[in-house]
Amino acid sequence: MRQVKTVIGLDVQQLAAVLESHGHGNMVLSSREYSHLADMVEILDPLLEATQLTEGEITVTISFALPSVLSLIMQLQDMVDKQQLKFCSALCKGLLKSLRTRFSGMLRRMEVDAQPNVDVNSLPYGSDIYGSLQHILTLALSSSEWNPV
Repeated sequence: MRQVKTVIGLDVQQLAAVLESHGHGNMVLSSREYSHLADMVEILDPLLEATQLTEGEITVTISFALPSVLSLIMQLQDMVDKQQLKFCSALCKGLLKSLRTRFSGMLRRMEVDAQPNVDVNSLPYGSDIYGSLQHILTLALSSSEWNPV
C-alpha cells in the first residue's frame, strides 16, 4: 500500500520517462490505471490506518475497535454519497457492506444499523464488551475534532 501511495505521488511524466529510458516502457501507467490506483489508495488508506491503530502488541487496543469501525463506515459511506470515486465505487460499496455485516453485533449494540427482532448476542461482535464502550463512544463522537483514523 505504501509503495502504491508513493508511485501515485510521483510526477507521471517523469516516471514514464525514467521507465522508458530503462527499457520498462510496458510498466508506464495509463491515465486510467493511474486513476484506478488513486481511487484504491483513497479507499484503502483509512483501512491501513485503522489496522495499524488496532494491531498493538504492547498496548491494549480493544478500545480503538469500535471507534475505528464507525470511522471507517462513515468515511466509506461519505465516499459513496459524494460519488468521489471514478472507478472503484463498487469496491467501496463492497467494503462498506462487509464492514456492516462483519461488525453487525457491535453496530447493533451501539444502535447503528439497528436490526429489530435480532438477538444481538447472536451477531458477530455482539459481546457485552462493545456495549460497555458506548459511553466512551458517545463522548468521542460529541467532539467535532475526533477522528481515530
